[in-house]
Amino acid sequence: MAYLKVSASISRLQTMADGTLRLIVDCQEADSETDAALLSLRRELLWLLFVRQGATEEPEQPPAAPKKEKGQKTPSQEMREAIWRQWKKRPHLAQAQEWEDYYRDYMSELIRQVNEAL
Repeated sequence: MAYLKVSASISRLQTMADGTLRLIVDCQEADSETDAALLSLRRELLWLLFVRQGATEEPEQPPAAPKKEKGQKTPSQEMREAIWRQWKKRPHLAQAQEWEDYYRDYMSELIRQVNEAL
């Protein structure tokens, strides 16, 4: 299956603790073949393409999907966990700032340093 085309609407977006978004999509009724195809995609790394009803231009082809083994963390997830462990092991950091604030400040500083090195 190269792609699966279903009519759907986004019913809910939720920001998760790790900064990712959870997207809940409601699909219209489909035949059993489409249902089976959707179920086979569960927990797969996918590209989603959103096209508004009535759109006339042809959508771009998505880039090649990154290879990811089931259960394997992305480099961003590994970095976030490493920063969290640093924050947790240093009680003075945990007392001074909430985790999300510390993470944003840390990443802003890291980005600034990388940009200065260019």
